[in-house]
Amino acid sequence: MNGVIRNVNILYGTNLDLIEEHEVWFQNGKITNITPNSKHKANVVIDGNKGYLIPGLIDLHVHMMWDGSEDPVSMTEQEGYEQMMIRAVANGHHYLEHGITTVRDIGSIDDISIHIAKAIRRGIVKGPEVITSGKTLTMTGGHDPFWASFVDGEEQALKGVREQIYKGATVIKVSASGGVYGRSEGESAGQSELSLQELTVICNEAHKFGLTVASHAIGRESIKNSILAGVDTIEHGHYMDDELMNLMEEHKVAWNPTLYVYRQVAQHQGVPEYARAKAREIVKIHDPAPIKIL
Repeated sequence: MNGVIRNVNILYGTNLDLIEEHEVWFQNGKITNITPNSKHKANVVIDGNKGYLIPGLIDLHVHMMWDGSEDPVSMTEQEGYEQMMIRAVANGHHYLEHGITTVRDIGSIDDISIHIAKAIRRGIVKGPEVITSGKTLTMTGGHDPFWASFVDGEEQALKGVREQIYKGATVIKVSASGGVYGRSEGESAGQSELSLQELTVICNEAHKFGLTVASHAIGRESIKNSILAGVDTIEHGHYMDDELMNLMEEHKVAWNPTLYVYRQVAQHQGVPEYARAKAREIVKIHDPAPIKIL
């Protein structure tokens, strides 16, 4: 069954060039052509009401099972597995309704995001394309222990990445440093956690199977170790500097900074104080302006 979208302004290509007086043809859920306005018949005709049609948006760092509250870690302690699974499905619907057609979910309890990704691909539920790690590879007692697969040493690191690949992960997530959320005691955002050797083993094995590696890395040492080990993206990277950025360029590593999120964490009263305090220190590095408490 074919269809057409008419009476719409099209933002096309990497530069989002404006195309007017054209229509978009699709079949079986895929765009097949963009042509000048016509009167050709179609099974389905959608009136764009002179709005704007844009490419699907991509969110590179999400956790589908979280509720978007100021203390999502507490939520994970209060809700059961089934409730978190339902929430992840609902969030998938929410993404689609707001034009987000691909998400990268890097961290979920009991591999919930892997199950959701499979269900979406099989047509069981509706949602965006989900690129996901499931559990995060973390040192014992490391960052975000609630969705961690604990690995210590090169042998366990190898087994950990193979387990996630076996379960259906489409990206591998590692915690190279501590973080802001997760633990009120015994964790520093700038502390390096997984070693260079452990990270290297994980990257080599993931790349062998065609998967990329995303590294939660806030402190300087953890960022450098991640780059040298061969990760594909640095998540957060708040202690980034010119030397590290040059090293990233040399090793073809991308940076997903999430800086705005940490400013929000620093200034909202509903956020646990331990997380706000750590976030305030991070924000100072990038923005000396006073933090307004909301």
